[in-house]
Amino acid sequence: MKILGDELIKFEPLYLCKSEDEISNSRQNLFKFDRNFIKRALEAGVSFSIIANGINEAIVANAAGAKFIIADIDIAKDLAKIAENYLFDALIAVLIKDESELAQLAKFNVDAAILPNAIKE
Repeated sequence: MKILGDELIKFEPLYLCKSEDEISNSRQNLFKFDRNFIKRALEAGVSFSIIANGINEAIVANAAGAKFIIADIDIAKDLAKIAENYLFDALIAVLIKDESELAQLAKFNVDAAILPNAIKE
């Protein structure tokens, strides 16, 4: 399991983009699933991750080349099974408050845990 945001583990921060203009090639871009944002990232050839509200969004984001697909635990546990079955390139991730939640994510085969300080605005 990858862990982003822990001071003991080297990680690349995710930069939350609230508009298409904030998408940059100098960082790891993060945004809520939006087809226009994804198009912009693909056109610019930049790395991106998305926050998915459902399985359909996650499937599209993986096919488009997302690095991380972040979802709440209820969606992520189903996504982990789908991702394993279909050999997703994207990693399924969940935002957590602290390391006490890692065991639960591991039980559901979630690929990554993202702590609050891994996300920059």
